[in-house]
Order: sequence, then structure tokens, then C-alpha cells
Amino acid sequence: MLFSFLILLILINYVISKTATIKKTTSSMNIQHKIGQMGQLDIGLFMKPDRTVDYDMMWSWFDSYKTGSVLDAPTSVGPFDDGNSGWNATEWRQLINTMQSISMQTTGIPILYGLDSIHGATYVKGATLFPAQLNIAATFNPEHARITGEITSKDTRAAGIQWLFSPVQGLALHPAWARFHETFGEDPHLAAMMGAAMIDGIQTEGDVGYPTKAAACMKHFIGYSQPYSGKWCSDVMLMLMCYCCRYCYYYCLYL
Repeated sequence: MLFSFLILLILINYVISKTATIKKTTSSMNIQHKIGQMGQLDIGLFMKPDRTVDYDMMWSWFDSYKTGSVLDAPTSVGPFDDGNSGWNATEWRQLINTMQSISMQTTGIPILYGLDSIHGATYVKGATLFPAQLNIAATFNPEHARITGEITSKDTRAAGIQWLFSPVQGLALHPAWARFHETFGEDPHLAAMMGAAMIDGIQTEGDVGYPTKAAACMKHFIGYSQPYSGKWCSDVMLMLMCYCCRYCYYYCLYL
């Protein structure tokens, strides 16, 4: 009982100290700084024609606009000119460490970097890749989804990235939709179960002696996967009853 009480006091003290730090930081920010922290830039903005990073330009943007986060991979639009398909974990960490240093010197706040690690850390060269989410759902095995999330998170963290745009929680309701295979299928019960398991894997620290968990960010907007025409990024007609039956109940139940 005494031990539990001491642990509770330590946790309360930790939360209070972190809250004080956050309040101190935000109180020193002007409106420009706060707006900048809500902005997110694509890493492609800082890539030179030779596909190296323009750190001088990064410094200028961070200093001028107080940028809060960056996303994407330099090879999201295709491989490098030499055919290289991307950066390995060491090369990613060089980018992230330099970016963090620039952010701390220009904004005083660490940068958030997000990456689409959907079925494995697909933008980290040498990482473990998994089947698309539709295939994972076909196993009807939430433990498989959990392990996928755990390994994906571990490989992404090895690259110095702590924020995963994963899992995809849209429902595959239109067979013509281009991102059909990225989902856990059409059934909201199964999709919610598999999604909850994958998030648990991403956000649970592994017992390996080094950080492996990351922040999961399920996506996309509700209804995004249900376009009226079936075309990507087109109009959606989402009835209230459809919203309640297909999304609210199961997603609130599991997620």
C-alpha cells in the first residue's frame, strides 16, 4: 500500500512538472509562434534538385514561420536519380537530429515528424514489410495486427521518427476507390478490432532495452473512403444513419 502511494506521488509530481514546463513554454509564445506550431510542411520543400537536404532553407523557414511539424519521405514521389529507393535508419536519424537541432535553436520547441508507416516502415530502407491492411484483416487475427504495429513502430523509431500515420481506419465501401487495399475491409466490427490491436502494438513499449513505441495516428477523415463516384478525393455523401451505424458504435467501442 505504501509503495503504491509513493508511486502515485511520483506520477503526480511528474505530471505537475511537465504541465508547468508546457505552461512556461506556451506563455512565452506570441500568436505567430502558436500558429506556426500548428503548421506542417512536407520534407520535399527542403530537398535540393540533387535530392540532398537544404538545411539553410530549413533554418530560414523554421526561424520565420516557427514550424511545428514535418511529414513525408524524400522518395514519396519516386526514387533518387541513382535508383536508391530511400534512406536507411542511420540516414533518417541524421536528418531528424539535424532538424531537431535547427528547431530548438529557432523555435525552442522540438519538431514533430510524421511518416506513413502503414504496413511496415515502408519508407525506411531495410525495414520489415508486411502485407497490406486488407490482407492482415483477412487473417481475422487481431494478434497479427498487434505484432505488425509493434514491429512497424520499432523500425520507424529506429529512424528517429516518433509519429506514425497509421493505421488506416476507413471502411472499404466502394470497390472502385483507389485506396481500397489500405483498409481493414468493409466490416466496421472487424476494422475496429484490428485497428485497436494495431494501435496497441504501435503504442506499447517493447521489452528490448531501447525505445520502440510511437504515437499512432489513425486516418483518414470519416467518410473519406466512401466517395460517391469511387474516385479518390472526391465528393462524399454520408447519411447520418450510415455514420451512426458504420462508424460511431464500433469505433467508440474499440477505439
